[in-house]
Formats: sequence, structure tokens, C-alpha cells
Amino acid sequence: MHWLIMLLSCYWQDACEIAFFSCVFYFVALWLKKDHTHNLLLYFYGLISLYASSYILNLNSVFYILTCTWPILATLFIIVHQVTLQRNFVALRHNTYTHDTPCLLWLEILIANSLQLLNRNIPVFCIIERHDSVKELVQTSLTINAPLNRELLNFIYANSSADNNLMIWVSSNGYIKALNCTWKEEIADTHWTSNTVMHTQHTDIIAFCSNPTSNTFTAIIEGNVLSDITGFQLHTLLSKLLRIKRPPLLTNSCDSNIQKKVHRYDNQHKKNTYNQHST
Repeated sequence: MHWLIMLLSCYWQDACEIAFFSCVFYFVALWLKKDHTHNLLLYFYGLISLYASSYILNLNSVFYILTCTWPILATLFIIVHQVTLQRNFVALRHNTYTHDTPCLLWLEILIANSLQLLNRNIPVFCIIERHDSVKELVQTSLTINAPLNRELLNFIYANSSADNNLMIWVSSNGYIKALNCTWKEEIADTHWTSNTVMHTQHTDIIAFCSNPTSNTFTAIIEGNVLSDITGFQLHTLLSKLLRIKRPPLLTNSCDSNIQKKVHRYDNQHKKNTYNQHST
């Protein structure tokens, strides 16, 4: 009976240790997986595989060196990838909570305002931040961090607070983070679309711009360019990507009229385009 108790005690201790290290490796792997620009997870798996293989194959010298230099290797890994790891840490806590809450129809307001500016031949360049942090990728001269609403957008463009050729930075929870944004790394002598494709290939950032010449929009998602789409198509696409769900009672509110503006402005654009071709 005593040996059975000792055996169960050993198994219990081993199970706790295995569970502890498994949880540590799992959460570290999840954290490294959030970075889309560098494949840090592959380096992590490679180091763990090398360590386990040296033990299984009885490579005593390799196992001893890895055991002794494990803290040094971890420190070098952190130093080499300091910027990337810092960006991942910021991405985990990039959502800023304030007492003000954004309008539930912030996406409709944003697209409707873009269509209004399109009627005035004013282009709009917008990036929407999701899980990957934008802070390390763009530079801006005007930080706002305020809930997106119609009054704020009208004030911004009425007072020329925003440069029409620069980007507006919006978060996926309906906050305007900054105005007059530019990419920190840009390809020389290239259009905004090429630079944005380069930055969205390895991140989950959503970008779109309006085209006054064609009265349409261009959306850039995961390095893919969707050109000549209408405001309604852009709204449908972004709603699915951002997984925006509306409460049932919201359709009966007065703010639901904003959704109809998207259709109305699209139809107005089509009439304007037709009249221009007719003349």
C-alpha cells in the first residue's frame, strides 16, 4: 500500500510539472503567433525541437550546452527581436478604454462621410487597425483618440484639420486614433496603393481609399487590392471582416437612416458619372 501511495505521488508531481510547462509553452507560442511580419514562432519551435532531440538521441554534449546556454539564447532572442516583441506586447493592450463610447454605426458614418467628400472631389485615405498594432508602422502629426461620430468628422474636414492626401487612422472599435498619417517605410516614387499593399501583406490592417475620378473605392486587405467597388460593397465587406453585429432594436432608431445614405450617395455617384459621360 505504501509503494502505491509513493507511485501515485510521483505521477501527481510529474503531471503538475508537465501541465505547468505545457501552459507556459502554449501561451508563449500564442503570443509569438500574433506577429505576422516575422516568423518568430518557427524559431521558437526549432529551438524546442533541437533541445528535445538532443535529449532523445543522447547527444549529451549538445544537451549540456543547450541547458547551460538556454538563458543566454533567450536573452539574445529578445534583444534581436526587441522591436517586434514590443509591438506584439503593445498589440495585446492597444485598445484604449475611455468614458466616451463610439457610435454603434461608426462604420456607416465613416463611409457616408467618405461619400460626401467624394461628391466634393476630396479623396479619403483610411486605415483600420485590428489586432496588429499600427503604432510602429505609421508616423502622424496629429493624435486624437476620440470616438468616431458625424460631428467630429464634419469638424475635421470643415476646418482642414486633415490633409486630404494623408491617412486617417481608425481602430476596429470605432475610435479615431490619429490624422495625417504616413507609412514609416515607403517605396520611393510609388503610389499609396503600392506602399499599403506592402504593409498589409503581413498584418491584418484594413485600408481603403476613395477615387474621385471614378467615384468608387479601393480596398486593400492582406496585400490584395479590390478596385472600383461601391460604398455599399465596401460597407458589406468591412462589416464581415470586422464582424460588426447590430442589436435588433438598432434598425428602428433614427440613426439607422445613415445606412440609407450609403445607397443614396452611390446612386448619386452613378448619376454624376453618367452625366459626365453624356456631356
